Amino acid sequence: MRIKATLIGLLIFAFLILVSSAYGQLHNNHWYFGNQQAIDFSSGKPTVLNNSQMLSIEASASFSDPLTGELLLYTNGQQIWNRNHEPMQNGSGLWGHQSATQGTIICPQPGSSNLLYVFHIDRNGFAQNHNGSLNYSVVDMNLDNGLGAVIDGQKNIELMKESTEKVSVVRHENGCGLWVIGHVRNSKEFRAHLWTDLGISDTVISLVGSVHDADTTTATIGEMAVSGNGEKLALLVHQKNIIELFDFDRASGKVSNPLKLEGQFHDYGIAFSPNGKLLYVSNFAEKSHLRQYNISGWNQVQADTTMIVLGTCESDELKFGGLQMGPDGILYMKRSTAEEFPDSLAAILFPNKVGLDCGFVRNYLYLQLNHGAHAYGPELNFSNLMNTDDLPFESDCFRTGSTEGRKQDETTANRRKQR
Repeated sequence: MRIKATLIGLLIFAFLILVSSAYGQLHNNHWYFGNQQAIDFSSGKPTVLNNSQMLSIEASASFSDPLTGELLLYTNGQQIWNRNHEPMQNGSGLWGHQSATQGTIICPQPGSSNLLYVFHIDRNGFAQNHNGSLNYSVVDMNLDNGLGAVIDGQKNIELMKESTEKVSVVRHENGCGLWVIGHVRNSKEFRAHLWTDLGISDTVISLVGSVHDADTTTATIGEMAVSGNGEKLALLVHQKNIIELFDFDRASGKVSNPLKLEGQFHDYGIAFSPNGKLLYVSNFAEKSHLRQYNISGWNQVQADTTMIVLGTCESDELKFGGLQMGPDGILYMKRSTAEEFPDSLAAILFPNKVGLDCGFVRNYLYLQLNHGAHAYGPELNFSNLMNTDDLPFESDCFRTGSTEGRKQDETTANRRKQR
């Protein structure tokens, strides 16, 4: 009986892991980005779509229902579109800019099954004259007959002034909160904003690393990345041509222990391998290329001496852009093109493998033709929201943790399936 009980327990545990994994992946089913580009991972592999209404140079984010995988909304940081590809009610005039590197990100409100926060960055005050601030707007998916709408009075709320073009979200160590991480321009100041079911409250400031100079409108471009376990952070300091890595404490929100690597002119995209031992950096200079660093020893000498160029663009008119881990475990990179070249995504098929064994493919997935993608990117989806194994919806505490909360989520899922 004891052996039987143990086997049943193991089977239940394995089943729960599989369910949690599948459940956690669904929010990432659809990617809408660039100039009317979109792909769907619902079948397990990427399928090109042609229904996007969005135009974006860089900033883009999309979010699918974590219970059903159905597309809910997408945005370029200035306008939100609903799942019918129509402008969302009260979703225009956001204080963001489509040419901010990580100009927008979408994340569910902890403890809620219907509220989504859309964060958006005004690029150096370039478009809206709001001092390059990091802002957010709150979407209630129960409004407008389930199509969602930005709540009146909860639109364009300023979270941080003088922001660079970087933002990431990491789950709190307790599993029931999130950290929204940004960096201040002309400063070495990180700000981690604690976000719980009560809203965004405490702000933790860390003065560490390099000053992010912002003397030009392009000075603060480049991505910020968080490792899959949420304990490492990496970013590009564009003005200084350096790469910086840090420890991140998911309990306190503190950034510490900087490690500086030599970067190159016009580095743009950055991503960790799923196991956190490798770092990938894309570059959109005249000789655009992709590099890999071994950071397993957290040592500058090791990282610099093991750096390898995985591939270069076959033409100076082609550029490598943003990096994004897909729900299929493949690391994708946007290739920006001139008119005579079809837009495509490059891919690292085995991102945990060192060197050329990682399986870099230059043209892995061809997209819609002649959409004129911008040379800087554009960004893929919500880069660095968090990897698919670290989603807020995985934990019951984000659905209130009660039987009633789970019933409410199931009712919401059934209602969305019926529409």
